[in-house]
Amino acid sequence: MAIVRNSFTPRLDGDSSRGTAFKDNEEESCSSPESAGDGVFEDGASDADSGLGSDELDLSEIGEPGTEICQVGNQTCSFPLDLYDVPNLGLVLSLETWNECLTEEERFALAEYLPDLDQENFSITLKELFSGSNFHLCSPLTGFFQSVEDGAL
Repeated sequence: MAIVRNSFTPRLDGDSSRGTAFKDNEEESCSSPESAGDGVFEDGASDADSGLGSDELDLSEIGEPGTEICQVGNQTCSFPLDLYDVPNLGLVLSLETWNECLTEEERFALAEYLPDLDQENFSITLKELFSGSNFHLCSPLTGFFQSVEDGAL
């Protein structure tokens, strides 16, 4: 639905600038795109669809209330705004949290994001990940926390 500008400008004496009578019926007073001329307004704006799809709202770009849309690599996710206020998020994401606070189903679901490893290497990888050890010259968790603090997600 295009926004159509009203062609009537009210004057102080109650008259209209484009025609002498003010129309009471809402349908008659609203002009349609066809009656607005060729769809080009005085300021050069056009009500024509560009055809690029940019006129439509993509609901996946909005996110949930209280979240911010973040992109990490080629993945987009909603990031809760409350996490920005957690003083040391690293204390929450720990091996202790992994072992004591998560259910077995939650651990299996999160393990899907890690490479396929045998049990021994999986345990070593988790310890290194949560201790802040470097993987290929940097620590993934330290880099993530720094990005959160900088607002660079």
